[in-house]
Parts: sequence; C-alpha cells; structure tokens
Amino acid sequence: MRSGWLLALIGLATGALTGCGGSLKGTIVPVVDTQTRLYIANYGDNTIARETLLGVQDKLASSLSGPVALAFDSAGVLYVANKTAATIQKVDATGAVTSFATKINNPSAEVFDSTGTLYVTSKADGTILKIAPDGTSTVFVSGLSLPTGLAFDKGGVLYVAENGLSQLLKVGADGSLTRFVSGVSDPNSLIFDAAGTLYVSSGSGNSVYKVSAAGAVTFFVGKLNLPDSMVFDSTGNLYVANIGNNTITKVAADGTSTAFVTGLATPTGLAIR
Repeated sequence: MRSGWLLALIGLATGALTGCGGSLKGTIVPVVDTQTRLYIANYGDNTIARETLLGVQDKLASSLSGPVALAFDSAGVLYVANKTAATIQKVDATGAVTSFATKINNPSAEVFDSTGTLYVTSKADGTILKIAPDGTSTVFVSGLSLPTGLAFDKGGVLYVAENGLSQLLKVGADGSLTRFVSGVSDPNSLIFDAAGTLYVSSGSGNSVYKVSAAGAVTFFVGKLNLPDSMVFDSTGNLYVANIGNNTITKVAADGTSTAFVTGLATPTGLAIR
C-alpha cells in the first residue's frame, strides 16, 4: 500500500466488498493510509520486505548479504545488519542502500539509544559494539556468550540476551554486567512493551515469555516455530518472526495468536514504522 488515499470502488461486479470486517455496497469509501508498515529481513533471499498492517506486501530492498537485524533511527532511516558481509547498511525510504559500518563479526541484534548511537551484538566475538553516527565502531562490552538480543528500557538501561548461558543481563553505562534473569532456554530477541514489561523469545522453547521489572518470568505465548525477532505496533500487538516455518505471528495483548504473514524466506529481523 502506498501513501495517500485508497479509494475502494464498491458495487461493480458483485456489488459488494468483503474481507474487511463486513460487506459494503454502492458507495466509495476513502481509507486513510497511515503508512504503518512491518519491515522484514529475509535472510534466505537477501531482501527487506514491507508488509502493511492491512496485509499488502512489497519489497523495499534486495541484493543484501545475509540480513539478520533491523533498526530505525529517529529520522526514519532503516539500518540493516548483514551477517554474511559483516556490515551495517542504511536503507532509505526509496530502497537505496549505502554502507554505514564494516567488520562487524556475525551481527545478531541492533538497537539505537536516545542519542543516536547504534548498539550491535557481535555473536561470534561475544561483544556489544557502539557505533557512532559517523560509523565509527568501538567495543562496549566483551566476554559474552553468544549475545543475541538487545533492548533499552524506558530509563535508558540496556538489556542483552546471552544465548550461550540462557540468561538476560543488564548493562551499565560503563559496560558493566549484572545478571537479571537466568534459566530462559535459548533466548533470542528482546523487546519492551509500552508499560515497561520485557518480552523474550525462546527459540528452542518455541515460546515468548514476559519478564517483570523484578525479574519474574511468566509464559506469554507458545506453539511458535523457532521464534526470533519481535516488534510491537502502536496498539499493543506483538509480531514474532518464526524462522522455522517462514511466518510472522501476530499476538494480541491477551496472548491470542494468529498467522499474519506466510511464505517468507527465513525471517530474521523485524521493525515497524
């Protein structure tokens, strides 16, 4: 779906339009396109797909090199972490791709802080890197065991999923580490909801868990298929990328799940804007 107005011409052949929650006849209905789109990194075919929340898909960029993670900066520029090329690339609204940072060994997650600094996990090196707006990269944290997920809470505290040790850590401003939660099997992606609750996807558990501010872990949704990246929309729905069956699952606030997108190519990264 493109920006602007969608004019639904109803009552031409059958006199009705269905599939949008009802049936309408004999009128023209203007529907505002809010331009909210789910962006999907397809590792399997080296593309970025865009899916409107009404279910219309197109491709934003192709010819990437193993895209695994996505993040938007405050200006709306999309940053793509490429595992195969060990790079971070920028993708603008037209799909034009430019280089941003190189020599990022096996990136697995990325997130921006409030100042525009990009944080990236290097899974192979066991590090978290800080990348300045000019692309300059420095090691922020080292000695991790397969770091796979990153998220900032409302207070600006960084959290990292340490897949190799099945735990979640808090990262201090000086790079110091504090164990927050242990015993989460195969933690992958991290994300906070609007209320400040942390969500973690468990790949081997095929589930998503909620983690309170006190570190209490509760089950949220199961029957997923190697869940990885997650993102919330503005109404509180959670979207989960399932690497195992090339789908995106949409999960309501009460944990009710429905299939949202199918037929993808190893979806490894999600972002919404």
